[in-house]
Amino acid sequence: MKVVYTDVLVIGGGLAGLRVAIGARRRGHDAIVLSLVPPKRSHSKAAQGGMQASLGNVIKGKGDNEDIHFEDTVRGSDWGADQQVVRMFVNTAPKAVRELAAWGVPWSPVRQGDRQVIINGEKVTITERDAAHGLVAQRDFGGTRKWRTCYVSDGTGHAMLFAVGDRAIAEGIPVHERTEALALIHDGKRCYGAIVRDLIAAFAKPPEGGREKFPVRTLTLQRAPASSVAQAVQQFYDRRAALQARNREGNQSGAAATSGVAIMAVDSSN
Repeated sequence: MKVVYTDVLVIGGGLAGLRVAIGARRRGHDAIVLSLVPPKRSHSKAAQGGMQASLGNVIKGKGDNEDIHFEDTVRGSDWGADQQVVRMFVNTAPKAVRELAAWGVPWSPVRQGDRQVIINGEKVTITERDAAHGLVAQRDFGGTRKWRTCYVSDGTGHAMLFAVGDRAIAEGIPVHERTEALALIHDGKRCYGAIVRDLIAAFAKPPEGGREKFPVRTLTLQRAPASSVAQAVQQFYDRRAALQARNREGNQSGAAATSGVAIMAVDSSN
């Protein structure tokens, strides 16, 4: 059984996962990303609306700030949101928008002069300031008091995902594509890694006359308790044995479902 060690294991290669891996790498940690599909095919690219940040560039966003954004977000959650998280989010959002612009996201810009928009179902003419020309534009979205949704036409998620994906490549972050996390390695309180499988190996045909193999690999945090790893592996093999037993009773698709298995673990010393 092969064990792969890393500092940070990110399960999921969408926008959030890639950004976490970039942040970890910038802080000097090794990071590995697992993704069912190539990252640039992640569903993050389907987002069309945009990303909210209190930049206050457009005339309908004039006077916007983090406090107003905070109030809108808490009210929009019916006062159910974690307000510490909301405060962190609204304070970070403007910086994130500018960071994404530096990484290559072509945010739609403000155009000076008159333009027509739809407000409450009616066509209205508004005039953008000359000083705002070329800055990141915002539009009305989500019923907020100020216009603060930054966007890239109707392909915001697509543009963001490609920019962040390219940044991850530039940072040298390894992404294990076509890889599925099957189980977490934990002791009930702390997670130490995961058992994963390579979907390409799982569904590859064995050599002519050869036997199908079930390679196991572990990606785990450094210093993960051996008992936790052993227990997770044993639980996985127990489930696989039960699945194979059911498949022998009639369903022949389970052979591929358990091949190409690996275990990955993370370094908890940092």
